Amino acid sequence: LQIIGLNYERGEPSEAEPMIREFMTANSMNYPCAIGTPEIMAQVPNFQGYPTTLFIGRDGKVKDVTVGLHPYEALEERVVRLLAAEAASE
Repeated sequence: LQIIGLNYERGEPSEAEPMIREFMTANSMNYPCAIGTPEIMAQVPNFQGYPTTLFIGRDGKVKDVTVGLHPYEALEERVVRLLAAEAASE
């Protein structure tokens, strides 16, 4: 499992990067973040709003999507379920 945060900020990426790093530090984020691009956004199926969490399988396809802020436990349950489904299909 790899988590990557994509950030979409107004303005130039060089201006957004310090804000993103500060946010990551303040929130003890333990996963990498990158600045998203319009090309990446175009690949998000039926994008509805921020935050959007994509669960991508080993085959590179989106397996599940959730929109909005969710408790850690709810996200963990989805990951466990999806990993079990991936293992069963091998």
